[in-house]
Amino acid sequence: MSSKKVFTLVKVGQHKVERGEYTGSSPLGAAKKAFNRFCREKKLKTCSSTALVMQNKNTNKLYYYVAERKKMSTPKVVDRGGVKVTYEYENVVKSKKT
Repeated sequence: MSSKKVFTLVKVGQHKVERGEYTGSSPLGAAKKAFNRFCREKKLKTCSSTALVMQNKNTNKLYYYVAERKKMSTPKVVDRGGVKVTYEYENVVKSKKT
């Protein structure tokens, strides 16, 4: 049996999303993936103190996070299977107490 769980992004800031499924062993990992995808799709270069709401697909439990996206002073270059990938932005996602 897999320890991966499935989560849905419900809301980002004032944007109601309710689409996409993100897997991870924790809701925090899924929230990081969801926020990264949201920023790429909206072409956001920076974003500060944005609220995220994730929902567990099985239990319908909601998880609340605060996310921030900022440009790195020096881009990070990683070698992935012979291909160099450059990361220009850093996403920080933290749990929010409700």
